[in-house]
Amino acid sequence: MMEMKKELIKQIKPKKNKIKNIIDDYWIVALLLVILIVFLWLNSLNPVLVWDENVYLGNARSHLTPSYFTEDFRSPLLEYIIAGAWLVTGESVFTARLTIILFSLGIIFVFYLISKRLFKNALVPTLLFAISSEFIFWGFRIYTDSVSLFFVLLAFYLFIREKRCLYVLSGFFAALSFLTRFPLALFALSVGVYCLIKRKWKPLLLFCTGFLIGVLPWLIYNFLIYNNPLWDVFALFSAVNQYTQAQPPSLLLLSLAKSLFMLILFLPLGIYGLINIRKKKIFDYWMIIIIYTIISLIYYLFFVKLKLMRYNLVIVPFLILLSCLGLVEMFRMLKVKKMLSVVIIIIIICLMLIPLKTQINVMKYKGECNQVKKQALDYVKNNTRPGDTVLGNEWVGYGYCANLKAFSLWNHDIDKLIELYAPHYVIYHSKGGISYNLSNLEESNQVELEKVFKGECYEIMIFKSLSIS
Repeated sequence: MMEMKKELIKQIKPKKNKIKNIIDDYWIVALLLVILIVFLWLNSLNPVLVWDENVYLGNARSHLTPSYFTEDFRSPLLEYIIAGAWLVTGESVFTARLTIILFSLGIIFVFYLISKRLFKNALVPTLLFAISSEFIFWGFRIYTDSVSLFFVLLAFYLFIREKRCLYVLSGFFAALSFLTRFPLALFALSVGVYCLIKRKWKPLLLFCTGFLIGVLPWLIYNFLIYNNPLWDVFALFSAVNQYTQAQPPSLLLLSLAKSLFMLILFLPLGIYGLINIRKKKIFDYWMIIIIYTIISLIYYLFFVKLKLMRYNLVIVPFLILLSCLGLVEMFRMLKVKKMLSVVIIIIIICLMLIPLKTQINVMKYKGECNQVKKQALDYVKNNTRPGDTVLGNEWVGYGYCANLKAFSLWNHDIDKLIELYAPHYVIYHSKGGISYNLSNLEESNQVELEKVFKGECYEIMIFKSLSIS
């Protein structure tokens, strides 16, 4: 009788697991569709490009048609990805943003696959990450952060699958994350540290082989063109150090606390929960997460001058995994019943929606403010030809959108700048970009005010250069 009962349990359990997997798969597809709709909606609210979006689009254009605004020291991969998409659809800002959105949806799916290997319920950490304010705010913008994070998570997932060919693929995608955003070399470094600690020489060799395959074309190109295989790495970090000012580490920590809200309180319990992990393989996965999180936090807190919110994005998924581990540990220690644990999770999700709602309101407000910027961009585009020169304290948008040679107002001697660049227009934004004294323009006899665009948030003044006939 007992044997028959055991046999029945064995037959029922796989069916239950199969049903659970089907339900989970439906949930993840539904979540991806919801996030897709959210991103498309946010894109419609924010049609005007944010600063670096113009740079990456200008670089992408240069691979297909003449582009007069480029910054060739940027991490190279994103511009090639966008240029590849444009080969199919033609040049389009929407295509570029849709490409980023697809990578962001890929992030959610790979994060879900990772969560399945770490938790019994993968949907909770996946949902918590999908509604995090950093992810929603940057998940549709043409920046390197989302694409590089996708490659990091994919590299991590392939590495923890522990197969020879996947170690090579893991190294290859780690190289792609580095080529998308240079500081993401931190992930490859973390894997290297883990392998050295655990003395996993074969996985390390295979991982390094894949990484070398990924970066070799870039190294050869740099050597042939610039006579320095790491030319753009040094050029980028030199530019960042020269033109940015240091901000306190507390700014980054405060941003993380706001984004993760109540969830961050479970981090200490998550670290404590590592002690109770019995399976050696699962513990090794967490070890890589801990190493990468610590190294990344040290780098962004103490070695990066600007503490921008988007820098958190490459750390947030791993902090959420650790926080969820802490949540599981709390349920275990307090012997929380299933119904109560569901209520607690719902409360946490609702609390995380508070900073997300605030962030969306900010995006709406900025979208309304940027209407005046769109008017100014259209005016300049209609009154210039590709290849003309403009100066401005917020210049990058004019460089890409009108395909102009755009330069900053880096010197307060406006007459000297006009003599140096012979601009068609000098454009002044009352808020945004670098600070500049408006009186320098108003008092100069080299320019005259041609047009003013006033909005609720700021105004844009367009000065015509008198040296241009």
